[in-house]
Parts: sequence; C-alpha cells; structure tokens
Amino acid sequence: MAAHMFNVPIALVSFVDSDRVWFKANVGMEDTQEVNRGVSLCSLVILNEDMTVFKNATTESCLLANPLVVGEFGLRFYAGAPIKTADGYTVGSICVVDKELREFTEADQRVLQHLAAIVEDEIKG
Repeated sequence: MAAHMFNVPIALVSFVDSDRVWFKANVGMEDTQEVNRGVSLCSLVILNEDMTVFKNATTESCLLANPLVVGEFGLRFYAGAPIKTADGYTVGSICVVDKELREFTEADQRVLQHLAAIVEDEIKG
C-alpha cells in the first residue's frame, strides 16, 4: 500500500534488533529478507522520535560511506516513520525508498506516520 500511495519502487516494514534489520513486509526488495543493521537506514529511524527523511541521500554527511547510497544499489531518497510498541519502545520502521530524488511534504509525512500507526495497532494486537 505504501509503495502505491507514494509511487515508489520500494516500501518496507522493518524490525530492528541489535545486529540486523529484518523485513516483515517488503515490496521492491523481495529477494532480501534481512540486512546488517550497520547498513540499513531503517536502523537510523529507531534513533529518532519522529520521521527520518533524506530527500537526497548523497548530500547527507552521515550517509557518505553507506554502501546503499554510494554503491551499486543507488539509494537517493528515504523516508521512514518509527514503529513503537505499546510501552513506547521504537522497534522498527515503515519506510519508502527510491533511487530518484524526491520531495516529501508534511502531508506525505502525516500519511506515512498514519501507516506506522496502523502497523503499531497490528503488533499491539
């Protein structure tokens, strides 16, 4: 749904542990079930209280050595909203990714945060 709503080739629901990021839902990277936490931008989302947005990842100093940005994958745009447990722990993210530069408005951010809330409701069960 997120890939369609934002017209991006990649959308993920990810959960982060101490060493890896694994994908519970995955559109656009179906061959990848998990990645090393040190490489994944989803691991950055759990460090922030709010949305993480990189409209042009190649200009972000914290990403200059990231192989997803500087390597063959060619990540350029990333927006992720944190997923939190009922007791407030951030455990993952819902994100949209593109290999093209993009704008991401405040309205877009609210929609992605709403999608994160839906995922949170599902995991709180």
